[in-house]
Amino acid sequence: MADYYKDGGVVSLFPELADEWKQMSNATYGLNHFSLAQFEYLRREYPDVTWTVIHGNAPSGLDCPYQRNSFAVCRMPAQMTR
Repeated sequence: MADYYKDGGVVSLFPELADEWKQMSNATYGLNHFSLAQFEYLRREYPDVTWTVIHGNAPSGLDCPYQRNSFAVCRMPAQMTR
């Protein structure tokens, strides 16, 4: 996933990535405060994203095998079959 702060410079060098960068940046805006439902939505939209790092408390129901010093490394929710 593109990061708003870290990947903005890449877009200035490769303007053709701007639309995708903006879409991904908007999708993850507020990630540290997402609910489980928002993580499930993100996983449906970006199925290749399987892990995330959260600064703060992870929502109940998200599998986070590593948590320390207000950071959590979490598995994205399993994809639901449609």
